[in-house]
Amino acid sequence: MSKYEVKGVKYHKGHEGEPLAQCSLYRDGVKVAEYSDGDWGSEARFWWSDDKAPKVSFQTTDYEGKPWTISCTPEEAVLREHIKGMKWKSDTHEFDMSIDIFVSDIIQVWDNENRFKRLCKNKTLFRVKGDPADEWRTIKAVYSVQVKDFIVKKYGDKVEEILNERFAKLAA
Repeated sequence: MSKYEVKGVKYHKGHEGEPLAQCSLYRDGVKVAEYSDGDWGSEARFWWSDDKAPKVSFQTTDYEGKPWTISCTPEEAVLREHIKGMKWKSDTHEFDMSIDIFVSDIIQVWDNENRFKRLCKNKTLFRVKGDPADEWRTIKAVYSVQVKDFIVKKYGDKVEEILNERFAKLAA
């Protein structure tokens, strides 16, 4: 299965001051598109790297779930095939994943990882079993062997994850 990631994420203000993202989209380490959130209520835009390649037909569904054939670049077809069957859930509805929501989700993951990397430089973040999935306990100390030993001694096998271990080497 292909791995998609974003690089070079930059934000600009939309017409109402909301942050809009622009970035490059990569598949398996190769740049496949430039992406920009839509402004003034428009759709997100993609500038495909293979835009000059012959277009291909791709069978998909419209917003009502009815069959729909589109003409797109080969890279767009690969992405659409990749997300086929994925769902996006709001508080009240479930929708078929779209390519723009898929990229927005990747940008959100990128934002969170960068935020956590910054936090992990000066603090130790961890979670124990039973903690909410989106909340982290914090120790105001740089992650080190001593900090890890303290956490393990205090919480034992209840330690679910020490977030710093994702991003930083353990200081002696």
